Amino acid sequence: MTSNNMVTLMTESGKLFNIDRQIACMSETIKHLLEICDKTNEKINIILPIPYLESDNTDTQQLNLQYKDFLIEKIIEYCTYHHPLKNKEIDPESQEATDIIEWDNHFICPTNPELDQKYVFSIILSANFLGIQALRDLCCKAVADVMRNKSSEEIRHIFNIPDDIPEERKQQIKTDNSWLYN
Repeated sequence: MTSNNMVTLMTESGKLFNIDRQIACMSETIKHLLEICDKTNEKINIILPIPYLESDNTDTQQLNLQYKDFLIEKIIEYCTYHHPLKNKEIDPESQEATDIIEWDNHFICPTNPELDQKYVFSIILSANFLGIQALRDLCCKAVADVMRNKSSEEIRHIFNIPDDIPEERKQQIKTDNSWLYN
């Protein structure tokens, strides 16, 4: 930690981020760590071992650490943008609300309108670990939006979920729950 108003966060790769303490405290996990430090009058370096989704093509540790650094940068970007809005009442019909929605949409899908599953699920895991509920909820909503009005087969295809239910069992489910399929 540098001063009372600034906090230094360090990633597993050793990259340092100096951020405002109030922004850091948007993370319940970091907030609790800082409260412990304040009570004990100890100064510690907070290393963020955030979870993320590994993919088959990023099997080297250096690439994994770089991706974690990228995720922390994105999470800090989100918290920095949303911090002044945290306790502010915003009229949902206002231009400000529209700007926030556009910013959030770009944050979730920064490169194209398609949902980058590794990125979004990694942010969900990280936001959950860090206790940033609004960010976790935003990403979960994005995933839910992708699934909206899709059949179970389409959802399995989109998220690469294997179909491990035997055909006989599927037919039994459809028979037992025919009201769902009308």
